[in-house]
Amino acid sequence: MATTVLFIEHLITGLQAGLWMSLLFFSCPYLERVGFDRIKGFEAFATLLAISLLYPIGVFIDNFADHWLDELSKDIRDKQMQAKGIEDPDITAMRVLMEVKDEFLKSYMNYIRTRVRISRSSVINFALITIASIVFTISKLNGVSKFWLSLLICGELAFGTGMTYFAFWSWRKISETFTKQVARAYKTNLEINRAAKS
Repeated sequence: MATTVLFIEHLITGLQAGLWMSLLFFSCPYLERVGFDRIKGFEAFATLLAISLLYPIGVFIDNFADHWLDELSKDIRDKQMQAKGIEDPDITAMRVLMEVKDEFLKSYMNYIRTRVRISRSSVINFALITIASIVFTISKLNGVSKFWLSLLICGELAFGTGMTYFAFWSWRKISETFTKQVARAYKTNLEINRAAKS
């Protein structure tokens, strides 16, 4: 089940990446010269090929987002752990999940972790979708009056920036919730172990 969820997470991230990649591809000024009529009948193969590429792209972006936000993620973790009175730096989500016996709590924490990964990758993808949308608009609507083109670009920039910000805000809030749950599970498990020994 966890493997299936992870596959879906990376596929969602890959599909988001596929959107900004497609926008950049179709922004190419010489694309009209390519004879797309020649590939008719190969749509199923092209779809399969696209899916096989989007999954690893999703993995790459997830890893990049994890690396890019690593320092901030550690700051969030440290602040939440200190707030809960936990000073042990070796307390990790993996360690706590292995020790906890509550299956519902494990499922809930895995659900939160899924949201963390999707929102984290969405920060990068939404920013790139915004840039790609503007490039696409400029390349395809260069004959439109400057006023309407500027208005459309400003609208895309405002909407894209808003989506990127909310993805980042969501990632931060969900990360805080996840760390709080890890700390709570650790302290509960510690109390249970102490009660069992006494």
